[in-house]
Amino acid sequence: MLSRVGWKITAYSVLVTTLTIVLASFMINQALDRQFIAYLAESENERNQQIIATIQALYRETPSWPGIREDLEVLSLVTNSQIRIIDVNGNLLFETFQMRRGPRHQSMMEAGNASTYTTEEKIFFDNAVRARVQVTTVSQRMGRLHNTQDILFRQTINNSVIQAGFLSLLFALLISYILSNRLTKPLLTLLTSVRNFGRGDLSQRVLITSNDEISWLNQAFNEMAANLQNLEVIRKKSTDDVAHELRTPLTTIRGYLEAMSDEVLEANKENLGVVYDETERLIQLVNDLHELAQAQAPLRIKEDVDMVKLIRALVSRFRSLFQEKQISLDLELPTSALIRSHGRSLERAIGNVLINAWKYTPKGGAVNIYLESNQEYMILKISDTGIGMSVDDLPFIFERFYRADISRSRSTGGTGIGLAITREIIEAHGGQISAKSEINVGSEFTIRLKL
Repeated sequence: MLSRVGWKITAYSVLVTTLTIVLASFMINQALDRQFIAYLAESENERNQQIIATIQALYRETPSWPGIREDLEVLSLVTNSQIRIIDVNGNLLFETFQMRRGPRHQSMMEAGNASTYTTEEKIFFDNAVRARVQVTTVSQRMGRLHNTQDILFRQTINNSVIQAGFLSLLFALLISYILSNRLTKPLLTLLTSVRNFGRGDLSQRVLITSNDEISWLNQAFNEMAANLQNLEVIRKKSTDDVAHELRTPLTTIRGYLEAMSDEVLEANKENLGVVYDETERLIQLVNDLHELAQAQAPLRIKEDVDMVKLIRALVSRFRSLFQEKQISLDLELPTSALIRSHGRSLERAIGNVLINAWKYTPKGGAVNIYLESNQEYMILKISDTGIGMSVDDLPFIFERFYRADISRSRSTGGTGIGLAITREIIEAHGGQISAKSEINVGSEFTIRLKL
């Protein structure tokens, strides 16, 4: 069964075919008229030439116009033509009147069904021009087709055109039905998938069987569905992670408070310190979530930032942390590198990468910071000799609450939001961040910012 679009395609195809047939029929009839009129004109010209040749022969036998007058009258009557003889000075010597006065000619002229054709030639005798002859004939068929053979011929042509048109319409209807069905079937399939997807079935996908615009639309739907399904998985995972991150310190706080309330534990500095630390972790988690929400908002880029000064300021701030673990910091920076950006958010993004390098680089390791620029991008690379990450972890390290260490240890893993904040900030600047890593060798983060 055809859809509305299918019926429209079929109707348009039949309409175009019908218009084409009507136009072709009109043009065929016009072409036939032109060709037939040309044929008649040529026939009349040949007939007039034969009359002139007869006059030429009569004059050669009797070189006197009065002497052949009667012959010319008979010739005019027999051929239904008007003959006029004009001398070399332009004087009319002879003219027949049978064509103008004949009843057949009168009836044809009164019916508007006659055409005339005039041919003029010179008459030679003894290599000299003796006169000019004008022969005018009347024809019933010059302008229109009226006799029985003409009408039958035209009817045959029109009937053939009508039969061809009818067959063309049938073929057009059949072909348009097949094509429209093939065109609308994948659209109806896509519509069904879209409706199911809208009802919450995120696993809906469309089978791609061709390489055309409709298949591109299906592919775009599949990609969108896959992305939304991944986002839904991330959302659920984020909800679980937030619940987990909140549950653990809250459970610890409640346990200590209940123990101290029941006098199982003393409300001393040590126990209250544990409650305080867990409270700090909750505050840090809330702050990180707030920063993540801010990083997802559009940035108002309104200042020129010197990346070299920003990086040196961050290194100066974290230098004591690196010195405690005896981690060397190597800087490869140009003299100056200006970029139009939001300074504070960019500082937070780069700071998160530096803190990660500090956390996961063991004592005595090294961290290298390299900055360069080309015509399109400013490229910042931060590499370390830390514990590294597996290939399976790399695609997910920029997702919120994701931590590569299976134990989810807070001593190294933090809240798992830092790199997610970094990605949001970098992408808000129109840039990109990527990472490559090898276990027990180290990691390298590359940030590309558009100039």
